Order: sequence, then structure tokens, then C-alpha cells
Amino acid sequence: MRASSPSDIHRGIGLPEPKRPKGPLTIYDVASRAGVSIASVSRVLNGQGSPRAATRDRVLQAVRELGFVPDGAARALSNGLKEVVGVVFRRGDETPFPDEDESFLFIDVIYRGIDLAARRQGFDVLMGSVGFNDGNVEARVAAVGGKADGLILHDRMIPATSITRLASLVPVVTLAGTPVPGAMNVRCDNDEGMRRLVRHLVLDHGYKELGYLSGRIDSPDNHARARAIEAEAKAHGAQVEIGHDWQGDYSAAGGARVISGLLDNGRKLPRAIVCANDQTALGAMHAL
Repeated sequence: MRASSPSDIHRGIGLPEPKRPKGPLTIYDVASRAGVSIASVSRVLNGQGSPRAATRDRVLQAVRELGFVPDGAARALSNGLKEVVGVVFRRGDETPFPDEDESFLFIDVIYRGIDLAARRQGFDVLMGSVGFNDGNVEARVAAVGGKADGLILHDRMIPATSITRLASLVPVVTLAGTPVPGAMNVRCDNDEGMRRLVRHLVLDHGYKELGYLSGRIDSPDNHARARAIEAEAKAHGAQVEIGHDWQGDYSAAGGARVISGLLDNGRKLPRAIVCANDQTALGAMHAL
């Protein structure tokens, strides 16, 4: 028997490839290759418990050698989870504004946060969208919920009674708006945020004339922000222009439409304009 030459080793003669089991790979194959129990393989692959570092290394090495890909469906059967978070958001029906696609908006930050948190827990994100004028919204939302372990919904997407009914089948978190029985709710502090903004404009910058370019007329957040702006401005002797002429819809196109309409009618704009959201501000700046 001759010794292997460097060229032989390069061709793989001196280092035989590990044998790969025939047929579909399972955790039994990984356990056999790693020389550990099936339970240890399961703990390493599912991120459960605290397996020893040496055990983890052996399992991961066996996974690499075998080219093993964990079967998500089998894992779901074992732990009762689909390992999917569903997210359904409101899609504006207006034509996208030129600057919107190039700007990192607040809602984008929320989506990235959802995705990051889900991945940290080993979950995937299933995302859907519905327009304000779309039909059959409840059925579409329920369909996403049926494919997920939990559901995150934008405000006012479906009636409160429908959210409560859906929450009896799958955990539901609503974003913004008003809390609904049976579901969790995550929202910002509209009142305090707007009051601080008004104090900054009036007390720090000395602006006594403000305008509020609002969001959709049926939005609870929009009404809460408007009330806070008016109350805080009045408390500090400032005036706020608000109402039908300043009615936006949370979109950049809506913000531009409001400002253009005011200018076309010869209106003198206040020194500072508070916008309902980032998109509205983009449109307002474009029109100005």
C-alpha cells in the first residue's frame, strides 16, 4: 500500500468523503453521525435547553457533513407550532408618491422590527396587505391567520367583533387605534407626543401659528393627535389651523393635495405645519 501523495489528497484519495445515508435524511441520521442522542439533536436544532458546547459542535458538524435540512413540517407537528407570524397591513390605494419609495418610513421600521423579533425566535413572517376599498377583507385576514401561530393587524382593518372572534382562534395583536376585547394592542402615546411637539414649536422656536395636516377622518389616532395639538396650543397662547381644508389621509399624495389646494386658494400658511405621519410630511414638503 503506497502513501498518498499531495495530489492524491487534493483529489480526495487520502480523505474519503463521509458516507451519506440513502433516502431522506432525518435527525436519526444526524444523531448517528454525531454520536449523540436524538433528543440532543432536537435540542440543538430547535434552540431548546442548554446542550453542552461539544455536543452542539458535533451536531452542527454532522448537519454540515450530511447536508441535512430540518423539516419544518415535522417540527411543527412535534411542537404544535407552524413557526409563522402573520402580518396584515393597510395598503394605500393612491398612486405611490415619487419620494416614498426612497424614504425609510416609520412603518418600515415597524416591519423590520417584527421580522427581526420573529427570526430571533426561529419564526418566519407571512405578510399580506389589503386596500381601504378592497372587498372580502375579513376572509383574507382569516386566511392569513389560519397559516400562522399569531396575527398582527393594522388599525380598523376589520370590525372589532370580527377581531374578537378571530382572537378566539389565534392570538391577535392590533397596531394603533383602540383596544379590542380578546386581542392585545400596541399603540403610541399620541397625547404626550403631540403635546411635546407643540411645546417645542411654541416655546423653543416661538411659533404662534400652527397648522395640523391630519390623517384619515375615521382614524382614532388622528383624532387623538388633533385634540392634543389644539389643547396644548391653547394652553400656550398659540393658534392652530385645523379642519376640512387640512384633511389628509396619511398618504404623501394626500399631504401634497392639501398644501397645493391651500396655496391655489391664496391661503397664507402658518409658520409651522404639523403632519399626521411621515408620508403626509413628504407630500407637504414636495408641494412647498
